[in-house]
Amino acid sequence: MTHTNDEPRQEQTTPSGAEAIPEAVLIRRQAQAAEKELAQIKAECNRLDAENQTLRKTLDRIQTEQQLVQAARAAGAIDGETVCLLIRQQLAENDKADVPTLLERLRREKSWLFEADNAARPKRSAGQRVLPDRTAALQQAAGRAERTGRLNDVQEYLRIRRQFT
Repeated sequence: MTHTNDEPRQEQTTPSGAEAIPEAVLIRRQAQAAEKELAQIKAECNRLDAENQTLRKTLDRIQTEQQLVQAARAAGAIDGETVCLLIRQQLAENDKADVPTLLERLRREKSWLFEADNAARPKRSAGQRVLPDRTAALQQAAGRAERTGRLNDVQEYLRIRRQFT
C-alpha cells in the first residue's frame, strides 16, 4: 500500500523562464488596460463635473429670474419683463444692491412701469358721463391678450381699456 500523503509533494516555486515572460507580459497588459480605463473614468468624471457646474449655474439663474418675476409682480409691475430686465441690469452693475431697494428706486424713477395706487387715481366728477359697464369685455380682452401675447390682441385690450379711463 502506498501512502500518497506520506510523500512530500514537490511544488514548483519558481516558474521556468519560458513561462515567466508571458506572465509578465500579461500582467503589464492588464496594468496598461487598467491605467487606460482609469484615464477614461477620470475624463468622464471631469466632464460630468463641468456639466454639473453648468447646470448649477443655469439653475441659479432660473431661480434668480423667478424671484425677480415674483418680486416685480408683488410690487405691482405692469410690464414684469421690462422691470426684470432693468433690475437685472442694475444688479450686474452693482453686486451689493438688493432687489427690494432696486424695485423701490425703479418705482420712483419709472412709475409708468407699475400700477398706480387707487389713491393716486382721479375720481369721477359729477359732470363726467358714465359709460355702460363693459368690464366683462375688458376682462375678456385682457385674458385674450395675456394668453396669446399677439400685438393685435394687446392693442384691442388697450383700446377697450382707454374707454374706462
